[in-house]
Amino acid sequence: MRTTAVLWAVSVIGGLAGTAQAKLVACVGDSITYGSGIANRTVDNYPAHLQRMLRQYDLAWEVQNFGVSGATLLSKGDLPYIRQAAFGNAQACNPDIVIIKLGTNDSKPQNWQYKADLIPDYENMIDAFQALPSRPQVWICKPVPAFYV
Repeated sequence: MRTTAVLWAVSVIGGLAGTAQAKLVACVGDSITYGSGIANRTVDNYPAHLQRMLRQYDLAWEVQNFGVSGATLLSKGDLPYIRQAAFGNAQACNPDIVIIKLGTNDSKPQNWQYKADLIPDYENMIDAFQALPSRPQVWICKPVPAFYV
């Protein structure tokens, strides 16, 4: 499933390569983006896979990982992404594309009590990125719910 999403991103970015001057992708997200639990996370997280695939197709794009384990999209969540250094760092790199993969930790009971704020908080994050001088395209990923075992 992860490979399918990465292949989709490569095909879309590849389609933009001929028409846009874009060169930088910022991957924003939680532990899934960060690569928690992966033996060699810096090599095997999804942003690293995306980087390799873009290079395989001779696309000179740079992919940066701004994942924060445990981060929530919700500003009232227990670890709001917008209050993490990674959020400011993602903005500071002035990306051409932002891929947001947040929402899994928001589905936890302690955070889901604020579910009415999810869409407004998402819109605020998207607006914050689109207001950057680079005017990036923002892609959002469907969140995977958190499961307890």
